[in-house]
Amino acid sequence: MSDSGRSSEDPIRVCHVVNRLTDMSRPADDAVAMQRHTSLDVGILAWFGPIATDLQDQVRNHCVDAPGTVLETDRQTISNAVDILSAYDVLHAHHPHSATFVKLLAHHLDLSIVYTYGTPSFRYSLQGRLSNGLTNVFADKITCNSPAVRDTLKRWERWMAGGESIDIVYTGVDTEETRAAQT
Repeated sequence: MSDSGRSSEDPIRVCHVVNRLTDMSRPADDAVAMQRHTSLDVGILAWFGPIATDLQDQVRNHCVDAPGTVLETDRQTISNAVDILSAYDVLHAHHPHSATFVKLLAHHLDLSIVYTYGTPSFRYSLQGRLSNGLTNVFADKITCNSPAVRDTLKRWERWMAGGESIDIVYTGVDTEETRAAQT
């Protein structure tokens, strides 16, 4: 057993963190695919609620139901997030607002964290861009889903994200779903 109480045979626990979870959420699709096609133990944490999805039977779902305050978080939200996230080994954040907090929490909890830019950074508010960009130093890995998205990062954002270490990980295609749609 390791210090975390897990044996080396236990699956790695991965939590995808999103602002909101809906049936049309790309990170939710990724989490379901990881659960189905790997030996990983996968969950999803939504920063805001309620969870409006039929994915609850496919992956573990959590929601901290952050308040609609200026910071859209409070002491209880952070406490709930710590309780949930501490059960995982790796966090994968997908949206700048929740990622800002989760990168800080992952650093505090000594968890590995990946942050993925899935949309051009200019679509974020200035506040979101600053807080997300500044907390990128706490991410173990930064990815973008295309070179075009990576190219929207300003020089300082690239520097905070580790510069040349930003990997491109293209959005996958569910070939079974594509075949089914063609018939």
